[in-house]
Amino acid sequence: MFSPEYTGEAYYVNEPVIKDENLITASGLAPIEFTYEIIKQLDLFREETLSAWYNLYIKKEQKYFYELMSSLKK
Repeated sequence: MFSPEYTGEAYYVNEPVIKDENLITASGLAPIEFTYEIIKQLDLFREETLSAWYNLYIKKEQKYFYELMSSLKK
């Protein structure tokens, strides 16, 4: 879609997620990446847990489920 009145092209960043201090925004096509940045910013999980969570949902491999569960026991 094209809008002839739009003048913000110079500010556009072609990335799935953009983070600037406390502002996080993302494409509608990057919900996992967006959630990852939110969880990271809020410091809800340890890095090991966050990494396993992210890999589980991005790579969809069974081993990351076990990594995630194992990381919660520590």
